[in-house]
Amino acid sequence: SLKGGWYSVHITHNPDTRSSGATVEEEVIGMGRVIGDGGWYFHICDMAILPEHQRKGLGGAIMGALMQRLKDVAEPGFVCNLFADPPGRKLYANYGFVESPGELGMMQWVGGKGEKKGEGWWTTNT
Repeated sequence: SLKGGWYSVHITHNPDTRSSGATVEEEVIGMGRVIGDGGWYFHICDMAILPEHQRKGLGGAIMGALMQRLKDVAEPGFVCNLFADPPGRKLYANYGFVESPGELGMMQWVGGKGEKKGEGWWTTNT
């Protein structure tokens, strides 16, 4: 799995090079990662598909593989959560994820290694 993860899946693509004869290396076009304690608590993170490869069922293939691994290895009664942006909610619902009543996902920008607020991947007006 990716460093720091409990389990991860990635999909690669090797562009068709028959017409040009050029050799092109495979590129990663989608991935998903699970972090957790290895027993009962897990979080699905880093789900991503390159835009030009979206809407082809790849997100479902990744989710299917992640969920199957959890079902095969995690303790009975395990809990898995995730943060779902609007475009991904239907996909996650297809795998049994529902909104947590009375709960709200929260996060805090911390920064690191000299990064100043607003310079990193997460910019905010607060």
